[in-house]
Amino acid sequence: PGVTLGAPAGVLDVASLGYAVTAGFDLAQGYDPTPTAALGGQIVLGLGDPGGHRCIVDGPGDDLAVYENPFRTTDANGNAGTSNELARVEVSEDSVTWLAFPVAVDTGKPLIDPARYTGFAGVIPTAEGGDRFDLAAVIAAAGLPADFQACYVRLTDAGTLYADYGNTQSDLWASGADIDAVEALHSVANPALVP
Repeated sequence: PGVTLGAPAGVLDVASLGYAVTAGFDLAQGYDPTPTAALGGQIVLGLGDPGGHRCIVDGPGDDLAVYENPFRTTDANGNAGTSNELARVEVSEDSVTWLAFPVAVDTGKPLIDPARYTGFAGVIPTAEGGDRFDLAAVIAAAGLPADFQACYVRLTDAGTLYADYGNTQSDLWASGADIDAVEALHSVANPALVP
């Protein structure tokens, strides 16, 4: 998990979340890119800096950035977009109760089109700012008080439950979402958290 903390470091300095393969997976034959009912691997991160533990709070605009390693490309049909590998983003105050950012998929758009996906990480290239999340969306969806603090972030590969471009191309990409970095854009110190 340490490679995901701090500034984005590049496409090979990532934590791969792993792809939820189907029961019919065969290494010699490749994998079945059909979405399954299961999400893939996950990583849980606590936030902080040398001064101690920190929690994300709702500030002006976006409060959290997740940097996966999608890159601009073109598919076989000439559609321009990103080689995206989706991840669901959840936050928690106590690492027990998790609250997911709302997601949506516009199946009328090609897999490569970033506009197909709303609320996922792994869609916008790091150089373009990564995927940004406003804690207000979780606060509103869960009916939480405005001063809710998100002290933990959980990222889960979503490329099987929701078809994405990167995970349907070859076995090379069958490893799921590759998390480069997670950044708290608005946070406060929380000394009450145990290490």
